[in-house]
Amino acid sequence: MGMKKSIQVPMPRPLRILLAALALLTACWWTPLNGPDYGSAADPYRRADLPEIPRRKDQPVFRVILAGDAGLAVRDDDPTLALLGRWADEFSGRTQVIYLGDNVYPEGLQKGDKQGEAVLLHQIRATRAPKIFVPGNHDWGYTGTQDLTPGVLGHQQDFIEAHAAEHAELHPTNGCPGPDEIEILPPGKSLTGGLSVVALDLHWWLLPANERPKCEGIDDTNAFLKRFGETLEAHRGRNLLVVAHHPILSGGPHGGQSRGSWIDLGVTLAYPLYRSQDLFQPGYQEMVRLLEAPMSKDPPLAMVGGHDHSLQILADVNVARVVIVSGAASRVSGVTSIPGTLFAHAHLGFVVMDFYKLEGGTEETVLVRVVETGRGEDPVFTLAINLKKEDAPAQPIADPRSGNEASGTPSSLPSGR
Repeated sequence: MGMKKSIQVPMPRPLRILLAALALLTACWWTPLNGPDYGSAADPYRRADLPEIPRRKDQPVFRVILAGDAGLAVRDDDPTLALLGRWADEFSGRTQVIYLGDNVYPEGLQKGDKQGEAVLLHQIRATRAPKIFVPGNHDWGYTGTQDLTPGVLGHQQDFIEAHAAEHAELHPTNGCPGPDEIEILPPGKSLTGGLSVVALDLHWWLLPANERPKCEGIDDTNAFLKRFGETLEAHRGRNLLVVAHHPILSGGPHGGQSRGSWIDLGVTLAYPLYRSQDLFQPGYQEMVRLLEAPMSKDPPLAMVGGHDHSLQILADVNVARVVIVSGAASRVSGVTSIPGTLFAHAHLGFVVMDFYKLEGGTEETVLVRVVETGRGEDPVFTLAINLKKEDAPAQPIADPRSGNEASGTPSSLPSGR
């Protein structure tokens, strides 16, 4: 028996007007306020009331490099990847690079896409250090009007897995949301709380339920949240980085902060036709609210994302000790400061987390450093967090060249770092 054709009944004009008016009012409610744009041509935002702390001379016991949205790095001599390589190869045996999604623009790795393969190779071969690739929305073949192109994410997974000998991995795999747990350092001598990464693919969540890949034990968002909560609980008291492409907090365009009210309004009204995956949209808001609930029980060390093409360090003690947005590996867009912003700049670059342990003592610290392309080898901002004192506030290190707070790095560290 053939399927019956559905009959489309035109919506009465007064009802269309009423619905449009309601959408307009709702959109105005969602549209957040805007602030100054701290773009590449402007100075970065640095919160002025952060005190200076002592400088370090010793080397880190481990380094994590966070670089998102590198999918436009088409040149063999891409300057941001070259800079990333210098930082990663300095301690390649104790460094982990994490690429935070949108690894190939604009529509992921299409079949037979040689340029897309070259872009991935640039990221893989930028450093000898191990690399984790987290999928972003564009890696699914996302276009805004189409949430995924079947098979595209699989092409990227196959390509990365084919280069496993070059220490490249994709997490999570098979279009599943994770959580994928990767233990970097076991708890012990190097760091008391060890170091683990939990990788999420949140584009899975933002897909229509009938388009999500089937994943063992993850039938819906409730099952995913249960497993996510169990993973966080298993790492209670440990050093844990939760990484995804989609951020939970941002002062950039995807946070609805710097496009301008009228454009935000248009994006919201067009949401049924064009899904831009912005934090102020209802589905994204619901996702963030539900993710924050298990994290707030025992906040991880960091919640990390890309998506917005800027470098941001934010404080949100209810969700994580620090929130990081690092999506400027190959492109930039506007950014402003929001409540909790410690640093914000729309400039090419990446974020480095250096973990230190005082030899013979109990002090353990992570320095969260912002490194910008074309601004020398030194970070432009460094934040110190005491790993062993949960109530200790995060603090910046002063720039020895300018005397400004909330920037710079100890000049006596190895290789100027």
